[in-house]
Amino acid sequence: MLKNKILNCLIAIVLITIVGCSKKTEVTKFDFPPMIFWNDTLYYVKDISYSSATIQDINNKIGEINNVIDGSMKPKTNGSANIFKKGCSIYTFRGRNENEVIVIEYEGKYYIASPKSY
Repeated sequence: MLKNKILNCLIAIVLITIVGCSKKTEVTKFDFPPMIFWNDTLYYVKDISYSSATIQDINNKIGEINNVIDGSMKPKTNGSANIFKKGCSIYTFRGRNENEVIVIEYEGKYYIASPKSY
């Protein structure tokens, strides 16, 4: 009986240690939301946590991100972004004006970005 209690305590300690010391995903914080500077306009992605467009929503490819800056800064030159990767494709959104919204393809998902005024 005493052996069972000791064994149970050891198992509990091992489980607590494993769970408590497991590697946790590190969330990176940025000073600014995801942004891209395109055609002399700063576009914002409202929520990077979900893909907000589908392949059916995209229309024509209009370019690529050619420069990625630190997430603590705002992009200020055309084709720059603060979170996405260099080479990410930029598209128009079907049925919408490019001045209102663009779509960024990032890691196989499509994200809607719009100027702050929209």
